[in-house]
Amino acid sequence: MDEPTAALNATEVARLFEIIERLKQRGIAVLYVSHRLREIFQIADRVTVLRDGKKVDTRRLAEVSEDDVVTMMLGHALNKEETSYEAIQASEKAALSVRNISVPGVLSDISFNLYAGEVMGCAGLIGSGRYELARALFGLERISEGKIEINGQPALLSSPNDALRHSLYMLPEERKVEGIFPDLTVRENLLISAKRLFQRLSELSIDADQEEKEYDKMRELLRIRASSSAQGITKLSGGNQQKVMLGRALMSNSRILLLNEPTRGVDVAARVEIHAAIRKLAQTGYAILVSSSDIPELVTVSDRCLVLNAGRTKGLLNRVQINEDNVTALAIGQEITGDRQMSNAVASHNVRSSLSLSNATRLVQVAESFGVFVLLVIVVTTASIVAPGFFTYTNLTNTLIAASITAVTGLGMTFAIAMGGFDLSVGSVQVLTAIVVASLLSVVGPPLAILGAVLTGLAIGLWNGVLISKLRLPAFVVTFGMMSVIRGVALLVTQGQSVMITKHAEFGLLNNGKILWLPVPFFIMAIVLVILSILLKNTAFGRHACAIGGNRAAAIVSGVNIDRVTIAVFGVVGVTAAISGIMLASQLMIVDATLGTGFELQAITISVLGGTSLSGGHGNLIGTVFAAILLATIASALNILKVISFYQYLAMGALLIFALAIDTARQAFIAKSLLSRS
Repeated sequence: MDEPTAALNATEVARLFEIIERLKQRGIAVLYVSHRLREIFQIADRVTVLRDGKKVDTRRLAEVSEDDVVTMMLGHALNKEETSYEAIQASEKAALSVRNISVPGVLSDISFNLYAGEVMGCAGLIGSGRYELARALFGLERISEGKIEINGQPALLSSPNDALRHSLYMLPEERKVEGIFPDLTVRENLLISAKRLFQRLSELSIDADQEEKEYDKMRELLRIRASSSAQGITKLSGGNQQKVMLGRALMSNSRILLLNEPTRGVDVAARVEIHAAIRKLAQTGYAILVSSSDIPELVTVSDRCLVLNAGRTKGLLNRVQINEDNVTALAIGQEITGDRQMSNAVASHNVRSSLSLSNATRLVQVAESFGVFVLLVIVVTTASIVAPGFFTYTNLTNTLIAASITAVTGLGMTFAIAMGGFDLSVGSVQVLTAIVVASLLSVVGPPLAILGAVLTGLAIGLWNGVLISKLRLPAFVVTFGMMSVIRGVALLVTQGQSVMITKHAEFGLLNNGKILWLPVPFFIMAIVLVILSILLKNTAFGRHACAIGGNRAAAIVSGVNIDRVTIAVFGVVGVTAAISGIMLASQLMIVDATLGTGFELQAITISVLGGTSLSGGHGNLIGTVFAAILLATIASALNILKVISFYQYLAMGALLIFALAIDTARQAFIAKSLLSRS
């Protein structure tokens, strides 16, 4: 039984222990794995201690004390500094003042003051409202009545961003559900809340050296054990992941901390270190509310303890009154008595499982980029043998031009997929912007015509983002609808006629021009690749986009502005679709509303084939470019072989199915890697 009481209340734990006792009497062996030493000493006959993957010792329970077991777990005896409680002199001014707040169906008339320099505990059984109280203060639950003041000033906290603006941060109860971003590194997870995107232009870029210094500071303060700041977060132990979450709270520059289950699922050593860190933070002036189902934890760290029962305040204990008997009595709705016995176990909230991706994702991405490149080499070699004329300068140039146009659209799509969405309207945007640039060239020069087309794509992309973010509509629904709307607009503008570019012949150089024997479209694609790579990997914008795709719930709790990032990402997609539309117009010099059919599927195909998972969390831009070249190479070879279009579409569909199969296999591999570590 591995942590069997994690999702059980006190009554259920007592029932479980009765069942275990009956199993023992029937001669059934039980291996009981738990961080909770009290449970071990209550039901076990022998105890085996592991440390760093090795067996330390096996003892009969009658021969050892809890301190002995802790010493074996840590490798040394706990010193007085680690176990003793040091009282903190709190400020006389309330950092957080809560007055008569209510959350419909959950909380009723809750009031308390939290002072700077104080650790206040919050106890309560399942359904007591303890969990919802912290979420309401962080803007994740709707407060129907009452008021909140921060440092004496009224505060309206309707979202995590509101809370962060008032220097208030919440550590989520379930780090896998609302905490870690499995596809990001330790440093990226630590610093995700450090910069408030779009607040200041100076925060759009990432200073890697400064971030490394900030990481080192937090690593030393919280004793985070990681091989490097670039290590995958899922490679860390539960205790070190929790320390990273606590470090994220500190890096948010908040002075009021709401810590939910700060030591859930961590070992004894990490628990001691986290408790010491909490006390040290309070001593430096932080106001801290610790909400926990672990009553001994609250006894250890609290200056005062708020106890909730059935959504109401049952009691507020001072330091002298805080003990396990008193907290338990109030939590179950009884009054404090002098002879009350501690219940067998304490309550905890249901653990919500979450599929967390391991660091294997990064190995998979590298393997996929290399795999697509190898496949490309095989296809090129085969085509040069079976398709005469394939390996000529003219054909290779045309293939590279076609690949570049497709790649630009795919790079934007990769950005959207990394955020956990996609855009089915890119083909329609491409044809509309091609029509716009062709039409404008009859009245203005190429620079203004190109600018007009880019702004058109940007406007459509931003509009898609607004509909998705503000109306909370799925990206599939919005962009599928916009695909038809934009195509209709293109038909309306052209009246079903083709638009020919007769002026400004120099516009054709965007397709026919050469730089060092390479076509200009290749360099346009390369520039887009570099810019998007910088955005994705070296800016807070890209980091937040991947965070949303990797764990949307955690992004919300971390204060990521989901709406703004979503709008901006779809703006990027619109611009890349417009650039590919301009490139297409330059290639054909005559455009109509029937162009761009199937470009949506091509963009998705090369993104997924290149190593970007449809589940989001990361984007493989280099892989997308390789996949675009692969796609163009196959099409070129089939054209030379005079394969009819039916079979070309068949090949395209097969390649899309292949890409989706790879994505499914990728997710299965990552899940298996995670399970093998758990």
